[in-house]
Amino acid sequence: LGDCPANSWGGNDCSHKEDAGVICGEKAVRLVGGHVPWEGRVEIRPGARLEWETVCNTGWSEANAAVVCRRLGYTGGVQVANLGTFGVGTGRIWLGDVACRGGETNFMSCGFTWEPSDCDHSQDVGVSCRGKVPLQLKGSNGPLQGRVEIRDTNGEWGTVCDGGFDDRDAQVVCRELGQPSGMAVVGGVFGEGTGPIWLDNL
Repeated sequence: LGDCPANSWGGNDCSHKEDAGVICGEKAVRLVGGHVPWEGRVEIRPGARLEWETVCNTGWSEANAAVVCRRLGYTGGVQVANLGTFGVGTGRIWLGDVACRGGETNFMSCGFTWEPSDCDHSQDVGVSCRGKVPLQLKGSNGPLQGRVEIRDTNGEWGTVCDGGFDDRDAQVVCRELGQPSGMAVVGGVFGEGTGPIWLDNL
């Protein structure tokens, strides 16, 4: 988001009543069973009506882990070698033999075997992600919508003014957070932030 043309960093005539928000697309991958949010057993939901289920470790690679973690809003990740570290799933195992190249934005764009017959839950794959992107969504009950906040190089969080903020900007925000699509929400719908307003006229 910081690469998009905008007013100079921190330069604006906005108030927090104009904080921009987004609603991102539906979540399709999650981590379960970890002690911290950035690691856990990989579970996917390939469609809105399907259940959350696991992924088998057959053919698993660091490229696969990187795609999963980027989809969750991290810059990268690694496989956790000790199977069972994050517990075992129940029900189906949706995917096996996953073969990502590493640049995919959607985990389901990778090659895979659907519902592999040669896997059991002792082979559920886990990952540990790293490098959280300097964006977050606040002021909402759900993880895929909220007021857009961006962190500067000194670690201070601030908001984005909704002047000029549109669906193209929202899509950039959501892609950085690992989601495939996004819609802009203007007018301070997700409440007022505090601190600086970093970006305006994106």
